Amino acid sequence: MNAKEKTAYIKGLLEGLDIDSSKPEGKIIKALVETVDALAAELEEVKQDVEDYGEYIEELDEDLGVLEEVVYDFDDEDDDFECDGDCDECDEEDCDLRDGSFRCAICPNCGEKIYFDESTDPDEVVCPSCKTPLASDEEEEKKD
Repeated sequence: MNAKEKTAYIKGLLEGLDIDSSKPEGKIIKALVETVDALAAELEEVKQDVEDYGEYIEELDEDLGVLEEVVYDFDDEDDDFECDGDCDECDEEDCDLRDGSFRCAICPNCGEKIYFDESTDPDEVVCPSCKTPLASDEEEEKKD
């Protein structure tokens, strides 16, 4: 039995007891039953809202999953990326990523692949996973 059904049952009991609602006790009981009935109705609305929001969140999660696949998953068969030689999953000479307008590098901190376009200065690239700059201060000191 849900809250609305229980409230209807209590209302039926109240009517069956033939309580005089002109007396103070009767007024209080009637007011309490009406309050419980209103709360039960609001509870039903909240339950429906939660179900609706749950469905909406599931749809958003599915859409986000599709977006994550598009943004983060790159096939080796894609010709849209260019390897700069730091990519450990390809041989520089026969890399499938060489002919595109993007570059690939490996984060020195977490090992994550980072893709960026040719117009981006590699010294300004920051790993999206660990927020480490691609060209860290240690690498720059080694170059000097």
